[in-house]
Amino acid sequence: MLSYQILLTYCLLKCSNSNAIFFERMIATYKMKSNIGFVMYLADAIGYLGSFFVLLNKELLPNSVTWGSYFIQLVFFTSIIGGGLSLLSLYYFVRKKDAVDKKEAVDKMEQETVKSWCVKNSDVQIS
Repeated sequence: MLSYQILLTYCLLKCSNSNAIFFERMIATYKMKSNIGFVMYLADAIGYLGSFFVLLNKELLPNSVTWGSYFIQLVFFTSIIGGGLSLLSLYYFVRKKDAVDKKEAVDKMEQETVKSWCVKNSDVQIS
């Protein structure tokens, strides 16, 4: 029973709050017809794989390295890598958003141009 409560708490706190909001907003911003099921699975799988590699890396290092110093070095390394990847992601998504907005503006302008030249048969008078 305790394991189900832990699993329920994990799903309610982690899955529904942090990743779901980010992924749903990303899908809504780019007007894609999709849901977040696969992306959530992918994010969780990468997280679990990362945990596995942390344990494997620590066990393969010499015994002189303590867990405390290992995690301090790991936090510094991942924060630098994560910050750089976040900046690259921001740059990509800002450019993508600008391209989507520009395409929508061009499509809207083309629709207005086509509407101004459309003439119904009942509006045309032949003399």
